[in-house]
Amino acid sequence: MSLSYSKSCLIGAIMESMAYGMYFLLFSRCVRILWKRHTKGRISLYLITATTVLFVLITIRMALDNYAAVTAFTYAPLTPDAAEIYLGSFGNGAMFRTGTYVALTIVADIFIVFRVYAVWGNSIYAVIVPALLAIADIGMN
Repeated sequence: MSLSYSKSCLIGAIMESMAYGMYFLLFSRCVRILWKRHTKGRISLYLITATTVLFVLITIRMALDNYAAVTAFTYAPLTPDAAEIYLGSFGNGAMFRTGTYVALTIVADIFIVFRVYAVWGNSIYAVIVPALLAIADIGMN
């Protein structure tokens, strides 16, 4: 028995919500740590900006995915395969969900390249491969 597309979207939305709960806890802890550094005078504007942008994009993505899953299963309950029809159409917010995913990927890739640069003592040679991979990933989106 194969898993239908609509069921896989529903399972994905449930799993995404559970992962988001864990991410929310990690985000709140990260903000607390960054705030403590701020009170000591050591703050990285880049870290705060990247963390906040990632959190906002992940929240938007999770909300859109859950909205699509709920709407797909409640929009026309008497229509056979209504969820398959709803989720199979490219409209209904799918383009906005994909756009948030692309934006999230770009921000995360740039963040990783910067962190590699910072951890390896501002070595430009250390970021050549990660930067090329980030450019390739952006090009593939």
